[in-house]
Amino acid sequence: MKALFKVSPLMICALLLAGCSNSSIPSEVSAAQPARAEAIPAGASTAPNSSEDFVASGPIIVENQVDVAAQREGVVTQLMADSGTPVKKGQLLAILDDRQVLADLEAARAKTRSIEADLKNWEAEAKVLDADYARAKKMWDAQLITQEQLDHARYKAESDQWDVKRVQESLVNAQQIEQSLNLEYQKTRIIAPFDGVVARRYVRAGQTVGKNERLFWVTAVAPMRVRVTVPGKKKRNGGCCNRCRI
Repeated sequence: MKALFKVSPLMICALLLAGCSNSSIPSEVSAAQPARAEAIPAGASTAPNSSEDFVASGPIIVENQVDVAAQREGVVTQLMADSGTPVKKGQLLAILDDRQVLADLEAARAKTRSIEADLKNWEAEAKVLDADYARAKKMWDAQLITQEQLDHARYKAESDQWDVKRVQESLVNAQQIEQSLNLEYQKTRIIAPFDGVVARRYVRAGQTVGKNERLFWVTAVAPMRVRVTVPGKKKRNGGCCNRCRI
């Protein structure tokens, strides 16, 4: 798609960039800023009104457009969008078969809950043994128990603290496994990366797809840009480039 624009000398001076070049340099102009360029209607004369005006043309492009690919292999079980469907960022486009990963995730969640219960039990026991050791110290100070009995109470309290640390590490490991499986579950949900429209759908329901296989082409509708080449006038003192870009 092409667009024609008439650009004034004032616009050129305002958009000059540092550095010089002897060749035409393509660049981008936001089409959302009509004050920077004047569109020439179709069928109108494109001849400049004066020696200081000129006509520029270039393709109209959008800034955001991307192929949405599968992050894991699987079977497409549901399609929520088709070509031409307007979408919002995060909107569900399709779902891959999630039965196995969901079952693994539920098992991991159950294991995490079980270890959390064990940890609470060990922490309660540790408090009891700490209290027994504190009482044994008082009895030792009162010469009511032997050194061996005091050491026995201390060793039991210390041993239980190590058991608490062991269960804590097991809980961390279980939580990491659960988080990993949750990420795999999220990969079965194909979502739109930004606001826009589905320009093309590449898959069908029931199709088996591989990792990194493209599923949809999503493109934004704004902002739009026009890529043009703007010639410039070379100053006699050589202080300016003979081409500028906008």
